Amino acid sequence: MQGNPCRFYWGDLLERWRADGRLFQQLLARRRAHIQANLQQAAGQRPLFASQGELDALFNAADELADGHPLLVSWGKQGRDHQALLADLAPQEYEAFADIEPSGLLQRLQADMLDLLDRSRPEAEPFCLRPEDDSLQVRGCHSPMREVEVLHDALLARLAADETLQPRDILVMVADINAYSPFIQAVFGAAQGSRWLPFAISDRSAQQESPLLQSLLTLLRLPQLRCSAPELLSLLAVPAIQAALGLDEAALAALQAWVQEAGVRWGLDETDGARFELNRMPGNTWQHGLERMLLGFAMAGADPLADISPYGEVEGQDGVLLGQLALFVERLRRLRQTLPEARPLTAWRELLDDLLLAFYAPDEAGGGGAGPGAPGVGRAGAPAGGGGLRRAPVTGGDPGLPHRGPGRTPP
Repeated sequence: MQGNPCRFYWGDLLERWRADGRLFQQLLARRRAHIQANLQQAAGQRPLFASQGELDALFNAADELADGHPLLVSWGKQGRDHQALLADLAPQEYEAFADIEPSGLLQRLQADMLDLLDRSRPEAEPFCLRPEDDSLQVRGCHSPMREVEVLHDALLARLAADETLQPRDILVMVADINAYSPFIQAVFGAAQGSRWLPFAISDRSAQQESPLLQSLLTLLRLPQLRCSAPELLSLLAVPAIQAALGLDEAALAALQAWVQEAGVRWGLDETDGARFELNRMPGNTWQHGLERMLLGFAMAGADPLADISPYGEVEGQDGVLLGQLALFVERLRRLRQTLPEARPLTAWRELLDDLLLAFYAPDEAGGGGAGPGAPGVGRAGAPAGGGGLRRAPVTGGDPGLPHRGPGRTPP
């Protein structure tokens, strides 16, 4: 069954409008040529249109350009394209249109689209709008957050006014549910008492549902990223990556402060500028920031060494935390060097297994931190969260990606 707002064929509305534009351009061009030649249009001259019917089809009874319903023309591109494709297939059609009683403005609009009527035309019968009619409302809001707040208040008012209406009877549709999901969670999820409404968000992408999956896609896009401070710090905020490095919220807050105060902006090292057609970057990279932190930890209060100014806020046991940050950045650098290489499918599977071993704690990679029922990250070719994946300690040894050779299993 295919939903259709109009009982008549409207798949050619835009194409007809474009064709009309071409015809009028021809009209203007020929008129310009006549003026330049100082000619009068004479009998027997080539007509501007092939037939009188072609000209009459462009206008309605009021001699105005007829485009059909303006909402179908301006907002119905996807529907028009779909209708055109269905018409090309010549399917067997069964019409099940029901007449709409125009009891309010919304119903009047739906009825006009159903019959392909443009009520903005002078010959159209006017529709009297009742002052109490609130079937169609347009609200101006300064932000998506405010839009959701206004929606929440409007739903509460509608439910209070109609005792037969239940929350399960209400469907709210938006153009981009992924963009609005955080605001819906913030407004509807924080409501309490009489303002609480049961709600569920559907049709979100798997990436939006799972921060874990989003972090994996970010790692796979490393060669295209600038590796800015917010991008990499957002990876460290993923619980599975935190657990792999032995971090907690307090450690993450300390790392964020160090990165900001050490002047890290973007780029893993000074060669990243060339990757984006810029000059070499001697400062404000992750390498430069780590060198400042390590120098400050080893030589607190020392003068600049080799044009590197020590960052002296890392002391004592903080050195372990700094080492974990350096390990994380080094693994990112090696992964970025490895990803662009061409390899067969089996090699890609091994690379993904090594990536999971290097960056994620297995207990978390099965879906921890992503919410109940959210997609998790498991071994390549195995169900998410399964496969008995275990992980070697992150301290000591080669700081790069742990390699799982042929015929070997992860330690």
